[in-house]
Parts: sequence; C-alpha cells; structure tokens
Amino acid sequence: MEELLALREVWSPRTRVWVTVGHGTFEAIGADERIYCAYGPTRRSPLNLIRNLALAVGVLVTVRPASILTTGSGLAVPFVWLGWLSGVKTAYIECSGRVGRSLSGRLVAPVVDRFFVQWPDAEAPGAEFHGSIFFSPR
Repeated sequence: MEELLALREVWSPRTRVWVTVGHGTFEAIGADERIYCAYGPTRRSPLNLIRNLALAVGVLVTVRPASILTTGSGLAVPFVWLGWLSGVKTAYIECSGRVGRSLSGRLVAPVVDRFFVQWPDAEAPGAEFHGSIFFSPR
C-alpha cells in the first residue's frame, strides 16, 4: 500500500477506488476515498482467494474501471485476471522487498499489460525497471 501512496502524483488526478485488506491503511488512504475491504490474509489462502475473486467481480461490475494499478499481493491476482477478461488495462508493481518474482507476480505476468520491478536484478522477460518507488529521486 505504501508504494501506491508514494505514487500519489500518478493517480490523484483520476477517479479511483481502493481495495485493501488492512484496516490500518484506511487512515493513510484518506477518509474521502472510496474503499472496499478485502479478505485477508491473502498469502496462499484458497478460501480468501475465492472470497476476493467474488469481491473483484462485484467491484469491477460496479465501478467499471478504465485501468487497474496494483502492487504485489495475493489480492492483485483476482483483480488482474478479471480485469484482463474484461478488457481493462492493468499494471502490476512488484513490491520493493522483492528481488525475484513473487507468486502473485508469476500468476499475473501472463496477462498484465505492464509489469514493473523495483530492482535491476529483478528484470525478466516482460518486466520493466524504472527505479524504486522509495529510492528513486522524484
């Protein structure tokens, strides 16, 4: 979530909704933002994957987004895949703590429009490195 908040200049002029697991992040996002609460933990939980898949269907039908920007977590998987099936442009940002591809990254890589990594050593076919969100000068 911190990575997306650090990219405020990218998303702030656009209409958006947030989907997050952590209740503690609601305050960081802002009281005036539209937030959907997902099911956690997302790490390798088949039950929560199914629950978040149903949530993703509801959010995508209700919101009808033009694009999806997500960072590395199990929550990204249902949103990216359903976005792809719906023709929505998607961008995935591998979290800054990852040098290799995460399980979520490997699962979304076949369908995501843009795949960003934050370490030069993490580059792989189809991945883009433009620096780290936290360690690059802006």
